[in-house]
Amino acid sequence: MAFRYWVGASGNWDASDTSHWAEAPGGNPGASVPTSVDDVFFDGNSGGTVDVTFGANATCKSFRLGGPYVTLDLQGTYAISVAGDVTLFRVTIVDPAASGVFVVTADCTFRTYGYDACSVVIAGGTTTLADALWCSASLVCSSFGVFDTAGYAVTVGQFRSTSADASTVLNGSLVTVTGAGVAWDFVAGALSAGTSTIKFTNASAADRSFKGGGKTYWDVWFSGAYAGILGIDGSNTFNDLKSDGGLHVIEFSDGSTQSVATLTLGGTGGGARTTLRSQTSGVAWNLTCPDGEVDCEWLILKDSHASGGATFTATNSSDAGGNSGWSIVAPFVLPAGDRRVRLTYIRR
Repeated sequence: MAFRYWVGASGNWDASDTSHWAEAPGGNPGASVPTSVDDVFFDGNSGGTVDVTFGANATCKSFRLGGPYVTLDLQGTYAISVAGDVTLFRVTIVDPAASGVFVVTADCTFRTYGYDACSVVIAGGTTTLADALWCSASLVCSSFGVFDTAGYAVTVGQFRSTSADASTVLNGSLVTVTGAGVAWDFVAGALSAGTSTIKFTNASAADRSFKGGGKTYWDVWFSGAYAGILGIDGSNTFNDLKSDGGLHVIEFSDGSTQSVATLTLGGTGGGARTTLRSQTSGVAWNLTCPDGEVDCEWLILKDSHASGGATFTATNSSDAGGNSGWSIVAPFVLPAGDRRVRLTYIRR
C-alpha cells in the first residue's frame, strides 16, 4: 500500500506512464502507477485545470480530491475502479464517461461536500453515504453492489439498478431525479424504500418513464408542470403515487397493477386535466387500494379497473371508456341559452 499524488497538471493515466505520480504532495514525478492497494490524491499541487486522459481503466484503493479548487477534465473511454473510500472536495469534474467516473468495487464511504460526482457505479461491497450525494449524470447499482443512503439526500440525473445481486437502501432520504427519458430504471435487484420520497423534477416537454421493476416504494412524486407522456411500467406498490396538478398524460403498462395507499393525481380544471390510460387503447390497467377513499379531480380516465376495499371517486372528470370500479362525476355545465340575470325594480 502506498500514497500516490498527481503532479504536473495535465497528462495520461494509464498502466505505464509514471510522469505524473509522486510519493508526496508536490513531489518529484516518477512514482509507480497506482494499483488497487494504493491511495490516490489530487490536490492544490496537481494544477488548476487538469486534463486527465485515460488510456485504460484505472484502479486505486481510495480516491481523494481536496485543497484549492481543482478542475478535472476526464477524457477517454475509462472507469476509475475504487476499492475504498471516495472523497471529493473543492473539485469540478467534467466530461464523465457513460460507464461512470467512479466504479466502486469494495466497501466504501462516499463523501462529496456538495460537489458533483457526475457518474457513479456501485459494483461491489457496500457504499455508504457520509453526506448528500449529487450525480448529475447517473447512479447505477450493478453486480453485487449495495448502495445505502444512510438517510442523506441524493440528486441524480438517472437511477438504474441492473443486477439481481444489487441492493438499494433508501432509508428516509429525499431522492431527486432531474433527467427525462428513462429516469428511473429498476431492471433487477433488491429495494428497501423505507420512508423515502423519490421526486422527479424535470419540467421539459420530453417523454419520460418510471420503470419500477415491481418494487414497493414509499412516496413517488412527479412534480411541476412537466409535459410529454409519463410512462409507469411494471406492477408496483406505493404509499403515495403523486403528480402535481396540470395537463398531463400518464400511461400505465398494459395489464399492470398499481397498488396504492394514497393516490394524489389530477388536473387543475378547465383544459388542464390529467389523462390516465394504458399504453394500448382498449387494454386495461389496474388500480388497487385496500381501504378508505381514493378521491381525485379533473381526470380523463380510460381503461382503468379499480378494485380493493376502497371507494374510488373522480369528480369533475370524464369517462373515456373501458373503466370499472370508479364513480366518475362529470363537470357541472350551465344549460345553454340566455344566461343573463334580469332584475326588475317595482316602485311602491
